[in-house]
Amino acid sequence: MYKYGFNLLWSQEDQGFIVTCPDFPGLSAFGETPEEALSEAKVALDLFVASLQATGDLLPKPTECFDYSGQTRLRMPKTLHSSLAYQADKEGVSLNTWLITLLSERNATSKLVDIVCSKIDNVEKAIHVHRAETKQIRIQQEISYTPQLIKGGEYGKVTSYLN
Repeated sequence: MYKYGFNLLWSQEDQGFIVTCPDFPGLSAFGETPEEALSEAKVALDLFVASLQATGDLLPKPTECFDYSGQTRLRMPKTLHSSLAYQADKEGVSLNTWLITLLSERNATSKLVDIVCSKIDNVEKAIHVHRAETKQIRIQQEISYTPQLIKGGEYGKVTSYLN
C-alpha cells in the first residue's frame, strides 16, 4: 500500500472527474464518477510505481499533509522594514495586516497570471491547429484543380486551371 495522495477535480471540458497525483507529474485518470476516477488513478499509480521499480529508479517521497499555525517569522533589511511600517501607518493598519494584504494581493495576482498564461497557451495552440488545417485545405484544393488545355493555346502548354 502506497501512501500517495490524489487531487480530484471536475472537468467541465471532459464532463467527468479528473484525478492527479502531485507526487507523480503526468499521472492522471478520468472517471464519470469520483469513485471511478479514483479507482483508475490507483491503477495508474500501481503502473507508475511498478515502472519505476523495474528500472531501479527511486520512488518519490509522499507529500505529507501539514497543519500550519498561521504564523511565520521574517527577517528583512531595516530599510524594507521601515518602508513597510511607514506604508502600514499611512494606511492606518498594523504592520502585520499590511504584510498580509501585500502577500494576499501578490498571491491573487500570481494565480491570475497563471490563468491568463494558460488561456494564451490555449489560444496559441488553437491558432497553430487552425493554420495547419488551413494549409491542408489549400493543398487539397490545389490537388483537386485539374489542368486543362485551352483551345487556341500552344500544344502542351497549360494556360489555365479549370475546376
